[in-house]
Amino acid sequence: MMYFIALIMILIGWMFISVGRLSSGKEKDINNLVVDGTNVLETKGFLKVIEIRSTRYSFECDCEIFFKSQSGKSLRYSKTFFGSDSKASFLRKCEHKDEIPITIIYDKHSPTRFYIKELNPQGVNSNSKKAFCLIGSMFILLGLFIVAAALHIIPFM
Repeated sequence: MMYFIALIMILIGWMFISVGRLSSGKEKDINNLVVDGTNVLETKGFLKVIEIRSTRYSFECDCEIFFKSQSGKSLRYSKTFFGSDSKASFLRKCEHKDEIPITIIYDKHSPTRFYIKELNPQGVNSNSKKAFCLIGSMFILLGLFIVAAALHIIPFM
Protein backbone atom coordinates (compact mmCIF):
# COMPACT_ATOMS: atom_id res chain seq x y z
CA MET A 1 0.00 0.00 0.00
CA MET A 2 2.87 2.38 0.79
CA TYR A 3 4.39 1.81 -2.64
CA PHE A 4 1.06 2.59 -4.29
CA ILE A 5 0.83 5.89 -2.39
CA ALA A 6 4.43 6.69 -3.32
CA LEU A 7 3.68 5.94 -6.98
CA ILE A 8 0.64 8.23 -6.88
CA MET A 9 2.75 11.02 -5.33
CA ILE A 10 5.41 10.66 -8.02
CA LEU A 11 2.76 10.70 -10.79
CA ILE A 12 1.13 13.81 -9.31
CA GLY A 13 4.57 15.46 -9.20
CA TRP A 14 5.18 14.54 -12.83
CA MET A 15 1.79 16.06 -13.78
CA PHE A 16 2.62 19.32 -11.99
CA ILE A 17 5.98 19.53 -13.77
CA SER A 18 4.22 18.91 -17.12
CA VAL A 19 1.81 21.77 -16.43
CA GLY A 20 4.83 23.95 -15.60
CA ARG A 21 6.35 23.05 -18.95
CA LEU A 22 3.10 24.07 -20.69
CA SER A 23 3.29 27.46 -18.97
CA SER A 24 6.88 27.71 -20.17
CA GLY A 25 5.70 27.07 -23.73
CA LYS A 26 3.11 29.85 -23.50
CA GLU A 27 5.77 32.21 -22.17
CA LYS A 28 8.09 31.31 -25.07
CA ASP A 29 5.31 32.03 -27.60
CA ILE A 30 4.80 35.51 -26.14
CA ASN A 31 8.55 36.16 -25.99
CA ASN A 32 8.97 35.04 -29.62
CA LEU A 33 6.26 37.49 -30.66
CA VAL A 34 7.88 40.36 -28.76
CA VAL A 35 11.54 39.57 -29.57
CA ASP A 36 10.85 39.37 -33.30
CA GLY A 37 10.16 43.10 -33.47
CA THR A 38 9.88 43.24 -37.27
CA ASN A 39 6.27 42.03 -37.43
CA VAL A 40 5.02 43.33 -34.08
CA LEU A 41 2.73 46.31 -33.73
CA GLU A 42 1.32 47.96 -30.64
CA THR A 43 -2.07 49.62 -30.77
CA LYS A 44 -4.86 50.83 -28.54
CA GLY A 45 -8.08 48.90 -28.33
CA PHE A 46 -10.99 48.10 -26.07
CA LEU A 47 -11.87 45.17 -23.86
CA LYS A 48 -15.41 44.30 -22.85
CA VAL A 49 -16.00 41.67 -20.19
CA ILE A 50 -19.04 39.60 -21.14
CA GLU A 51 -19.15 37.06 -18.33
CA ILE A 52 -16.98 35.96 -15.43
CA ARG A 53 -17.33 32.42 -14.14
CA SER A 54 -15.38 31.69 -11.02
CA THR A 55 -15.38 29.23 -8.20
CA ARG A 56 -13.06 28.88 -5.28
CA TYR A 57 -10.36 27.21 -7.38
CA SER A 58 -11.02 28.31 -10.97
CA PHE A 59 -11.49 31.50 -12.96
CA GLU A 60 -12.79 31.97 -16.50
CA CYS A 61 -13.67 35.22 -18.21
CA ASP A 62 -15.32 35.65 -21.61
CA CYS A 63 -14.25 38.91 -23.27
CA GLU A 64 -14.58 40.76 -26.53
CA ILE A 65 -11.53 42.60 -27.83
CA PHE A 66 -11.79 45.42 -30.37
CA PHE A 67 -8.87 47.09 -32.11
CA LYS A 68 -7.85 48.53 -35.47
CA SER A 69 -5.10 46.94 -37.50
CA GLN A 70 -2.33 48.83 -39.26
CA SER A 71 -4.38 48.87 -42.46
CA GLY A 72 -7.31 50.50 -40.65
CA LYS A 73 -9.47 47.39 -40.57
CA SER A 74 -11.54 47.00 -37.38
CA LEU A 75 -10.91 43.66 -35.73
CA ARG A 76 -13.14 42.03 -33.12
CA TYR A 77 -12.27 38.83 -31.28
CA SER A 78 -14.02 36.85 -28.58
CA LYS A 79 -11.65 35.15 -26.21
CA THR A 80 -11.85 33.25 -22.95
CA PHE A 81 -9.18 34.06 -20.40
CA PHE A 82 -8.29 31.71 -17.57
CA GLY A 83 -6.67 32.43 -14.23
CA SER A 84 -3.58 30.48 -15.28
CA ASP A 85 -2.76 32.67 -18.29
CA SER A 86 -3.93 36.17 -17.37
CA LYS A 87 -4.14 38.61 -14.51
CA ALA A 88 -7.56 37.89 -13.01
CA SER A 89 -7.58 41.00 -10.81
CA PHE A 90 -7.57 43.29 -13.88
CA LEU A 91 -10.48 41.38 -15.43
CA ARG A 92 -12.47 41.50 -12.17
CA LYS A 93 -12.06 45.31 -12.05
CA CYS A 94 -13.45 45.52 -15.60
CA GLU A 95 -16.49 43.33 -14.87
CA HIS A 96 -19.24 45.95 -14.54
CA LYS A 97 -17.72 48.54 -16.86
CA ASP A 98 -18.63 48.99 -20.51
CA GLU A 99 -15.45 49.17 -22.62
CA ILE A 100 -12.00 49.46 -21.07
CA PRO A 101 -9.10 50.96 -23.08
CA ILE A 102 -6.21 48.51 -23.39
CA THR A 103 -2.88 48.17 -25.18
CA ILE A 104 -2.67 45.30 -27.64
CA ILE A 105 0.53 43.87 -29.08
CA TYR A 106 -0.08 41.81 -32.21
CA ASP A 107 1.61 40.27 -35.24
CA LYS A 108 0.87 42.42 -38.30
CA HIS A 109 0.82 39.37 -40.61
CA SER A 110 -1.50 37.41 -38.32
CA PRO A 111 -3.65 39.69 -36.12
CA THR A 112 -5.17 36.64 -34.41
CA ARG A 113 -1.81 36.25 -32.66
CA PHE A 114 -2.02 38.97 -30.03
CA TYR A 115 -1.80 39.59 -26.33
CA ILE A 116 -3.06 42.29 -24.01
CA LYS A 117 -0.36 44.18 -22.17
CA GLU A 118 -2.50 44.96 -19.10
CA LEU A 119 -3.20 41.27 -18.44
CA ASN A 120 0.56 40.70 -18.01
CA PRO A 121 0.63 37.15 -19.47
CA GLN A 122 4.44 37.00 -19.37
CA GLY A 123 4.58 37.54 -15.62
CA VAL A 124 1.71 35.17 -14.90
CA ASN A 125 3.19 32.37 -17.03
CA SER A 126 6.65 32.92 -15.57
CA ASN A 127 5.30 32.61 -12.02
CA SER A 128 3.17 29.58 -12.94
CA LYS A 129 6.15 27.85 -14.50
CA LYS A 130 8.21 28.25 -11.34
CA ALA A 131 5.41 27.35 -8.92
CA PHE A 132 4.23 24.23 -10.75
CA CYS A 133 7.77 22.89 -11.13
CA LEU A 134 8.49 23.51 -7.44
CA ILE A 135 5.26 21.82 -6.31
CA GLY A 136 5.89 18.89 -8.67
CA SER A 137 9.40 18.44 -7.32
CA MET A 138 8.05 18.42 -3.77
CA PHE A 139 5.53 15.68 -4.63
CA ILE A 140 8.25 13.57 -6.26
CA LEU A 141 10.50 14.01 -3.22
CA LEU A 142 7.62 13.04 -0.95
CA GLY A 143 7.05 9.89 -3.01
CA LEU A 144 10.73 8.99 -2.81
CA PHE A 145 10.71 9.67 0.93
CA ILE A 146 7.76 7.28 1.34
CA VAL A 147 9.63 4.56 -0.60
CA ALA A 148 12.76 5.13 1.49
CA ALA A 149 10.73 4.92 4.70
CA ALA A 150 9.01 1.71 3.57
CA LEU A 151 12.36 0.09 2.74
CA HIS A 152 13.82 1.27 6.08
CA ILE A 153 16.61 3.13 4.28
CA ILE A 154 16.11 6.15 6.52
CA PRO A 155 17.60 5.30 9.94
CA PHE A 156 15.09 7.14 12.14
CA MET A 157 12.03 5.47 10.57
